[in-house]
Amino acid sequence: MPGPIDPIQRANAARRAHRQARGADAAHEAEEVANLPVPVAEVSEPPPPEPTRTAAAAYAAQLLGQ
Repeated sequence: MPGPIDPIQRANAARRAHRQARGADAAHEAEEVANLPVPVAEVSEPPPPEPTRTAAAAYAAQLLGQ
């Protein structure tokens, strides 16, 4: 079960606390190179789909129909 709810605070106190936390995070972020959720690699195109037998059969039927 979660703890009790904090009392309502003035916006200035909350902003001050946020700035202090952000300042500490900025010092820590300077050490990190990148924080990405996925690995960075070159973009590669997927190979084109190979024609299936049904496509070849449809093409042959079209030629026979002409």
